[in-house]
Amino acid sequence: MGDVNPFFWSGVVPPKVDLFIWMLAKGRVLVGDLLPKFTGGLIKRQLCPFCMKTVESIKHLFLSCYWSWVLWSNCMDWWGISACIPADMRMWMDGWMLLCPAASSGRVWKVAFHAIYWTIWENRNDVVFNHGKADSVKAVEMVW
Repeated sequence: MGDVNPFFWSGVVPPKVDLFIWMLAKGRVLVGDLLPKFTGGLIKRQLCPFCMKTVESIKHLFLSCYWSWVLWSNCMDWWGISACIPADMRMWMDGWMLLCPAASSGRVWKVAFHAIYWTIWENRNDVVFNHGKADSVKAVEMVW
């Protein structure tokens, strides 16, 4: 736990969301490219449930998938901020607070970070397990 930015354990979100973010930072969220490793090969690699074009990986699902990046971009637009898709998850997690629009927004900015990740995960699970449909408009509403 020592190598994860302490802002992830700041208590601004429910403990299960903090735990999820910590697991995400550690690369321990079970997504399509990790399934063969953890299931002994019984479950094969899975495509991203949003775009169905690329094997689902943590980086792809949470950052570089068009659907997910649209969600990040829409939320950053509310503060007049734009960013490029980062090279990796760790860079994004470590740099998020540097993008904060104002010191007075710090707590809200932390919550937004958690809410976006959690919303992506909730939508992913709805598509995978409930045969739902990825809806970016609904996802943006879920964040706020």
